[in-house]
Amino acid sequence: MYRKNNKSKYMILIIMFTILVIIGLITLIMKDDRKIGRIETFLKDSTFLVGKVVSAPFNFITDKFTEIKEKNDIYDKYQNMKKKYEQTAVYLSKIDELEHIIKELKTLNNIDYTTADYSYLNATVMSRDVGFWYDTITINRGKNNDVKNNMAVITSNGLIGKVVNVTTFTSTVKLLSSNDLNMKISVKIKIDNDYIYGLLTGYDTKSKCYIIEGISYAGEIPVDSVVTTTGMSDVFPSGILVGTVKLVETDNFDLAKIIKVKSEVNYDQLSYVTVLKRDLSD
Repeated sequence: MYRKNNKSKYMILIIMFTILVIIGLITLIMKDDRKIGRIETFLKDSTFLVGKVVSAPFNFITDKFTEIKEKNDIYDKYQNMKKKYEQTAVYLSKIDELEHIIKELKTLNNIDYTTADYSYLNATVMSRDVGFWYDTITINRGKNNDVKNNMAVITSNGLIGKVVNVTTFTSTVKLLSSNDLNMKISVKIKIDNDYIYGLLTGYDTKSKCYIIEGISYAGEIPVDSVVTTTGMSDVFPSGILVGTVKLVETDNFDLAKIIKVKSEVNYDQLSYVTVLKRDLSD
């Protein structure tokens, strides 16, 4: 009986000693500043090399698949660009023909100009008020460039505002993002082969969308429909891009539609703009 108790005690001591040794080894291994032995160095290097050899074929196959996908994407983009380039010549010939027809019709009907007549004047943004970032910008074109009040100003992505103040060498442009009540604009939305008309009344800086109101059209207005100016004023020529329809809602009385129009203009990064100068003679 006594021997059995001694054996049990010895077993417990051996187990406790083994546990302490294991804990000590783990603690030693986890230290960053310890000195690594030759055996551990060999094991680590061997594990690394084996892992590298095993993973090499998989990495090669993955890289090849990625390379093929990128090449296919580049090829698709090239085909799209080639198609657009081929269509450009057709569009240019159509534009020349239409301009010739318009010129003849204007001569026959004794019309001096139409709402789509304008020339381009490129300008650089010189400054803007940080406190009123979305209100106005100052450009480096003025009276000596024949810039006048109420001339429309655009970027490559669409309409941004109009000239409100002109000096000899500079002009101040009131932006559509200013939510100025005097900046209401008549716009039209293209649906199939027809247009519906509304009024641009504001701009939401968070969603970067214009607000279009005053539309009583009962039919469906598809998302991504193109919105342009109507030319029904002395300020904004006809056909200037405003944006595309993003969301269609109804007013509180469920009578008229309120449309949010997505603008591609980045009002935070306006560097170069274009003034649209009306041509009053041909």
